[in-house]
Amino acid sequence: MVSEKVLKALEYDKVLAVASEYAVLDASKKKLLDSVPYADFLSARIALDTTAEADKLLYTYAVSGVDFFDEITDELDRAQKGAVLSPAEILRVMRLLKSSRLTKKSVTSVLDDGVIYLRRIAEQLFCDAYLENDINEKIVSDDKISDNASETLYQI
Repeated sequence: MVSEKVLKALEYDKVLAVASEYAVLDASKKKLLDSVPYADFLSARIALDTTAEADKLLYTYAVSGVDFFDEITDELDRAQKGAVLSPAEILRVMRLLKSSRLTKKSVTSVLDDGVIYLRRIAEQLFCDAYLENDINEKIVSDDKISDNASETLYQI
């Protein structure tokens, strides 16, 4: 473990603050701000290799970054308890599904044996194109559901 004195001398907190500005979600920003340097060589090497892979994907293969999606922790908690989500909340879930699908597709489509760690991560992303499309067709806006969302709505 690196001592607090060394971290302060390196202005590690300032480096993390600058890096955290690139985080979209508050939870990601907090995780980044709370991070500490790796204590062992292997973990540091894997993190550096993963960063090099991200650089290669972005600048050699022009793979776009992760599409924006909303923080949906609260929605997931409520849904697991059986609560009904609003159209706006369901649209937030759809944005996450879309981001996951696009990220997985863009990373796994790069045929480069040097992309190992990020491919493993991308392959584990959950995608459900059917659900994503279903939401897209049936939820018109944050406060409106399509008349074609169900037979009952259509008949009304």
